[in-house]
Amino acid sequence: MKPLIRIFLFVVIGLNSSITIAGITKDWYDVAYNMPTSSHYLYNKSENLAWGETYMQSAILDLFEVFKDSTLLDEMLKRIDTMISTMWDAPPEGVDCNRDVYEDGYLGWGSTYYDPNGYYQEYFVHDGMILVPITRFIRYVYCDSALYQKYGSKADTYLNTIEGSIITKWYTNWEGTPGKSGLELENWGGWKPIPNNQYIILGAAMVILYDISSNKHYTPVNEDFPDFYLQESTDMANYFKGFMTHKQPEDAYLWGYWWTYPPAEYISYGYMELIFVLEAYHRGIVFDIADMNRYTNTFTELMWNGNFVNPVISGYIDGSGSNEGYFSWTWTSLCEFDFLVWKIVDSYHERYFSSRRKEGVPNLALSTQLYDIYSPVAPTSVTFENDGEGNYIITWTSPEADVDGSRLTGLAGYNIYQFQSLEGPYTKINDTIIKSETYSISDMTNYYAVTALDYHRPPNESQYSDVTKSVKITDNELLPENCILQNYPNPFNSNTVIHYSIAGGVGKQVTLRIFDINGKLVNTLVDENKSAGDYFIRWDGKNQYGEEVVTGIYFYRIEAGSFFSMKKMTFIK
Repeated sequence: MKPLIRIFLFVVIGLNSSITIAGITKDWYDVAYNMPTSSHYLYNKSENLAWGETYMQSAILDLFEVFKDSTLLDEMLKRIDTMISTMWDAPPEGVDCNRDVYEDGYLGWGSTYYDPNGYYQEYFVHDGMILVPITRFIRYVYCDSALYQKYGSKADTYLNTIEGSIITKWYTNWEGTPGKSGLELENWGGWKPIPNNQYIILGAAMVILYDISSNKHYTPVNEDFPDFYLQESTDMANYFKGFMTHKQPEDAYLWGYWWTYPPAEYISYGYMELIFVLEAYHRGIVFDIADMNRYTNTFTELMWNGNFVNPVISGYIDGSGSNEGYFSWTWTSLCEFDFLVWKIVDSYHERYFSSRRKEGVPNLALSTQLYDIYSPVAPTSVTFENDGEGNYIITWTSPEADVDGSRLTGLAGYNIYQFQSLEGPYTKINDTIIKSETYSISDMTNYYAVTALDYHRPPNESQYSDVTKSVKITDNELLPENCILQNYPNPFNSNTVIHYSIAGGVGKQVTLRIFDINGKLVNTLVDENKSAGDYFIRWDGKNQYGEEVVTGIYFYRIEAGSFFSMKKMTFIK
């Protein structure tokens, strides 16, 4: 067998991260799309619909927003149609209920589960939970002409049913009976006496309906409804915000289940309030960006333990309680304000995926699609070997961080680019994404660079690995001496290339550093063992923190074993 001819190339990594990396995240797109569905919609008990089916419908809508696959909306139709077909004015004879209250002409869903005497009741909070995904579906359809053409008649029917029965029922009884404070219609005393999450989720549906009311397809059942939606959701927003405690130094919000803090709100109920707060914020109702940042800090500063490897997310918003991070996916939407939220939720589900609930995976996929703007850093340690059969095997080391220095948001694979000079043009040579850290080519007459891709659709792609055309080195073909040549171009205003050679037959520890005119270290471009070979490295005029340096004279110094040399270059903005 022919001896291997080793070929060496230089690769520049975009960032040296010091953060602890907890592995590479799953492809949440793939996991989400293959997630099993539930059958809660087959039962007309409001507790099944509110605490089971609504999570499934929200997941389906999140998937639709990612994949734009109309078959997902077909699935929504099947579920909503089934649910509407089970609505009734009151339960059949044989089910105990106050028929003077519930035989009111308004269709709805109810439950006997919570009443201490087993009586049928209809709950404000259940209606709110059920309406949120249905109103989201209507909004999607109304805001897209193609979707309206296909699903418009269904969306119109759903809206008429919602407004004609559920909304009208509560609108008619909005103030309730003085002296009562129940959660159910029979003992309804208005929404203010009940816990935050129980009134606020119907408020979220009302904000969505208010948003829908400005659409050209909207025809209200009651002309007063649009103003009613805005007025009452604004009242709810002010009421809820009034109970929030501003915690320092974390700059976070705390609130309670029963209005004020303490005791702290539970993580899953906090999600219901988050739905409302996000909808209100996006409609310009009460909450501003400072509020959203504080709400976000509640999650990142109080609820999370600060550890990606063994993440703990508390069951209560003040950081107390056991590890109940399986509900953390409900908070993922806050990554709109800080992408750290995504990384926390991702690390938790990555760590505990096999033993925890998975309803939130579509929200991880959607949040990735909407807010992941961070590409991986470039691959490193690219080398070539001749396999003795005329092929060259490219190998490299995968990145361990995104360009912001934190945990990867996914590693889907790699691309390899061929180019004839350092200035390009670059041509991708692989037809499909490369899934391993190795690739075989037969042509070594050009330059090659490797990039890394994440799971975003389309993927965020790293910078080129900045490799150059290699010099073949064999045992009988050693470079005569170490040397460093003048950078080119010089002066420069964006990028310059430094060419250096390492002589001898054994590896040497090589460092190549940039200093300013005062001798202060600006950046370290190379600090690793290098075998004999000819190397090129690009400097982009940035310091070790990724900041562009000022105009001026800079020095670059190479050390290789006992050899050292320094040269001068000029950076001009």
